[in-house]
Amino acid sequence: MEAQLRRVLPQGYRLEVVRHGPGSAAFALDPDLPGLALAEDVLEELLGRRPLRVAMGATIPVGEVFARHLGAGTVFFSFSTADEDYHAPNEFFRLSSFRTGLKAWVRLLERLGRELR
Repeated sequence: MEAQLRRVLPQGYRLEVVRHGPGSAAFALDPDLPGLALAEDVLEELLGRRPLRVAMGATIPVGEVFARHLGAGTVFFSFSTADEDYHAPNEFFRLSSFRTGLKAWVRLLERLGRELR
């Protein structure tokens, strides 16, 4: 990536790349994972619409660790909204979103216990 950025860097500009260690390894979740389908069902029941599946960076490195060491897929929920300025200095999180997240996890754990025996 650095090489490409240097190739397209406009004249008169300077590029500085700061490396912060090895980072986190990437991983992919099996789209047919039964727990993922259950999570989507729970979120649809709770929020009234089917969630979107999105690929995200390795900002939560434990997903790859679980995949590598346990052979387990990890489902992540996000209840923050765009206006909450995710990871910005003025980031905040609504208590209502926190409560919704708790309800979602309780429902998901109940469903996993019932349906994935």
